[in-house]
Amino acid sequence: MRYTVYHWKNTKYRGNGKYPDDYEKVAVIETVGLEKVFEKTNHIDKDWTENEEVAELFEPMPRSTSVGDVIINGNGIKFVVEPFGFKLYSE
Repeated sequence: MRYTVYHWKNTKYRGNGKYPDDYEKVAVIETVGLEKVFEKTNHIDKDWTENEEVAELFEPMPRSTSVGDVIINGNGIKFVVEPFGFKLYSE
């Protein structure tokens, strides 16, 4: 499935930003499941932008995905990264 990853622009405080104004599109990832999206957009063994699952990459060079960031699945459903897992994004 195709997922689009948005990072919250405020890097000093991770909280609930307002989508889309407070977010920037950083990547499109081809993988299965939110956990894999999170894994594939974090620097673990190498820079995550080098992962072959990264279908598209946008400027500026993105940091690792973390709490407060938004992931949208191929069906257009938005999720927010939580300290443990994900929750549906609500406006």
